[in-house]
Amino acid sequence: MYEKQEKETNNFWGIQTCSCGLHFRVDRESALVYPVNTTSTQKFLTIGIPTIKRRDDSYLLETVMSLVANMAVEQQQEVIIVIMLADIDPENRKSVAEELYRSFEERIKSGQIQIIQPPSDFYEPLKVTKQTYKQGAEYVQWRAKQNFDYAFLMRFSANLSLYYMQLEDDVTTVSNYVNSIRKYIEQQTESWTCLEFSELGFIAKLYRSEDVVRLSQLLLMFYQEQPVDYTYLYFNMLTTQFQKRIRVPTLFQHRGIHSSFPGKVQHLKDRLFDQMEKKYKGDNPNATIYTTLQTYLSFMPQLAYSKTEGFFWSHGSPGEGDIFVVVFDEPQTVDRVIVDTGSENHPTDILASATLLASLTVLKNAERFDCTNDIPLGDFQDGRVEVKEVSEKVKFKIVCLQIKVTKQQSTWAIIREIAVFLRPN
Repeated sequence: MYEKQEKETNNFWGIQTCSCGLHFRVDRESALVYPVNTTSTQKFLTIGIPTIKRRDDSYLLETVMSLVANMAVEQQQEVIIVIMLADIDPENRKSVAEELYRSFEERIKSGQIQIIQPPSDFYEPLKVTKQTYKQGAEYVQWRAKQNFDYAFLMRFSANLSLYYMQLEDDVTTVSNYVNSIRKYIEQQTESWTCLEFSELGFIAKLYRSEDVVRLSQLLLMFYQEQPVDYTYLYFNMLTTQFQKRIRVPTLFQHRGIHSSFPGKVQHLKDRLFDQMEKKYKGDNPNATIYTTLQTYLSFMPQLAYSKTEGFFWSHGSPGEGDIFVVVFDEPQTVDRVIVDTGSENHPTDILASATLLASLTVLKNAERFDCTNDIPLGDFQDGRVEVKEVSEKVKFKIVCLQIKVTKQQSTWAIIREIAVFLRPN
């Protein structure tokens, strides 16, 4: 059962008479809207989503569908999605719960999706006496309630899995995002408190489960003074993580326009997000990548040639003579090459003037690769080049593929995918 401790009155929200529930407990069975079949095995990841029925648009079903559809079958046994109904109006809670059940009945019965709500006395009159950040009284009160929503959701979710990730109800994700999260965790070589998979607000922030209860206590301690997306930054610093650790490209894109605060419209987009799945999926034999272009953040050159995900993003505009080179570990008989630039979110960041060359020899030194004996394959058109029957144009095995910029451009450049197809034996 949910219990409010150290109180003098039954006013859960009154800052003069209540410890603000810093040590409250959540009975998981009582909090569940629908019973679920669960095992005692701890999962890999819990995704927590608070939701309120919005006045204009609803994004929740599409958010949950995106999470489920982009999860491999084997990952479904490792992930729990906990959706908290945060409406004060019980009728709104009921309608949202029924809509979720109609759409995801089997996943709810299996326990993969769990729908929860706080007890009936959780939302007693909220009285906030402080107005910080020059925000209006109604917004501050909405902001304060949000702290309690998150705290309840975190407390329910604690220890369901090794990791807990906070999400919003108006986002989309990418294919195989669970493996991308796992891989980023494994890549960490220094101690960390929070890993971020979106640059926006409190979207897609990941914590170890043992830290979630402490974070929830901090949210309740400063619910009047701080919005949630500020408090988590203070928590990170208190636990000695002084810099953000954002996985780029990010994995979740904000799509909601109408906020859960009535009347608030926000056009927030994560500039580090893009659909990363490769379109052409070439053979791409082992190779070393070299470029004279500077790299933006961690959009490394190797990602353009990767067969799974990611892309290269230049920091600054390519100039005449800049090169991007793929040096094969072994000479290859190439049948087809596709190079695609730009992206859905950054359609102008293309290679506007460039040519693709095949090279038969390469000179290596400590600083660079110089591919020589070049044979032109084709010029870029609208940021893309595709060359078929390469082996008819180049009678020898190819050592390098070289993209050479032929004219200074004003925009940065994304090399989204380099797909190399080998001639069958």
